[in-house]
Amino acid sequence: FEELGLAESVSSIGEGGLLPTSGTINVEQSELNMRWLYGTMRFTKQALTAATGANKGAALGAYNYTVNSLRRRLKNEMSRQVWGTGSGRLALVNGAVAASTTVNLDTPNGIAGTFGARFIRPGMILAFSDTDATITAVRTVTAVAATGLSMTVDAAVTLADNAVVYRCSATGVTDFNDTSKNNDVFGIPQIVSDATSAATFRGLSRTTFPQFSAHVVPAVGAVSLANITTAMDHVAQRSDTGGIDVFACNHNVRAAILTQLQADRRYSNEYIRKPDVGWDVPMKKRGTKGGPYLTFGGIDIVESKYAPENRIYGLDSGTFEK
Repeated sequence: FEELGLAESVSSIGEGGLLPTSGTINVEQSELNMRWLYGTMRFTKQALTAATGANKGAALGAYNYTVNSLRRRLKNEMSRQVWGTGSGRLALVNGAVAASTTVNLDTPNGIAGTFGARFIRPGMILAFSDTDATITAVRTVTAVAATGLSMTVDAAVTLADNAVVYRCSATGVTDFNDTSKNNDVFGIPQIVSDATSAATFRGLSRTTFPQFSAHVVPAVGAVSLANITTAMDHVAQRSDTGGIDVFACNHNVRAAILTQLQADRRYSNEYIRKPDVGWDVPMKKRGTKGGPYLTFGGIDIVESKYAPENRIYGLDSGTFEK
């Protein structure tokens, strides 16, 4: 259930006055469909046969290597989905393709952007749909351009402009149930959104129930610390409890915020002869948790390579707990 309004059965009254009439808490039933993420491993008979006798320990090494590789792939895929819209879209085709193995892309992860091949890797099996109603073609990725703007597939394909690109479980599939279409998890860009970008929240209309709409500030141009403060104030005024306690963004937004601070940079006497031109705060070791992070008013700004570019999200972390 989602709470939409409190029982307003409170009032200041005089001594001996009538007690406030009991009200009803306004709730609506929401729904969130289950999602499943699968991974598979394959061991050849030759590899298992070779790992016998004196070499039997090699089987464990091969198993561990394969499991760890699969874990990395699952982790990467889930991270992408967390920063997606739940639609399962990896990208859109940027410009019609006529019997070619090169496909230009934009709209990475189903979110407006330039580098459409951000989440495409060689070896992926992709399903293309011109109309998003039927599968037009299925191809395997053989290469991704260093620019992040295009990819090469294993066989020539003809596609319409803005054809949708989905991840696919195998070559030759014809059913969307075998693709990522609407099978991704409900991601942060879908949660922290408004009725314009995401009409519903867990099956409830954001137009009918605007309580589920986030405060969205579109097209502000260059990063402005004042705009971030204004957005925080707006959320604080609308929220009964909680408020923004963590920011999340892509590295390019963090870099833009650091640029805002450049003019205020100073070196103390002990470092003036050997200044460190880097920033100590955002340089945390890979794989560590909990920062250190760049902060804004004491609130961590957590960067993620999977987050959409040119956007910053203000979150109440307490609402993301079970």
